[in-house]
Amino acid sequence: MKHYLLFAAGKDRPGIVAAISRILYRHGCNMADSTMTRIASEFAMLLIFQAPAGWRAERIGQELQRCEKRLGLFTGIKPLASSESRALKPKGRAHIISVYGADRPGIVYRVSRCLASKRINITHVSTHRTETSRAAGYVMLLEVELPSLRMAAGLNKSLGRLASGMGLHVSMRPVETAKL
Repeated sequence: MKHYLLFAAGKDRPGIVAAISRILYRHGCNMADSTMTRIASEFAMLLIFQAPAGWRAERIGQELQRCEKRLGLFTGIKPLASSESRALKPKGRAHIISVYGADRPGIVYRVSRCLASKRINITHVSTHRTETSRAAGYVMLLEVELPSLRMAAGLNKSLGRLASGMGLHVSMRPVETAKL
């Protein structure tokens, strides 16, 4: 089976996930990994799907175009090489880093720069700006892979110094895996 990356974005509204997944289902495709979210008033999805042998992306092009017009979306499909479509094995132990404090420019950059300088891979980031009657706040959650558990103490110190200098609160904890 061939694998493809599909993206779609547009004004948030009910029915986007159903419309895209229906098109894939009707063409015998199977959704694998995906991430879908609402950001402010926009909705975005990014997903990998498997297509049956002999399937071509052009076959669903017309249906996607109709979906784009009806739901006000922007979509695209990219074929993946077989090496790109294989599930990646984790390159370390997953940890969650929580960052929160007053909103200010540079939070994402400075935290991600700290992680990159230690060669720590970020596998997921979610940010959210909050509004209160007193001030604007900022929340960022990152999922990262620590290549070795020995790195945790040093990373905690580095993040602590960064947080202190920016007036932020930062915490890190390992992701506990449930047994299925």
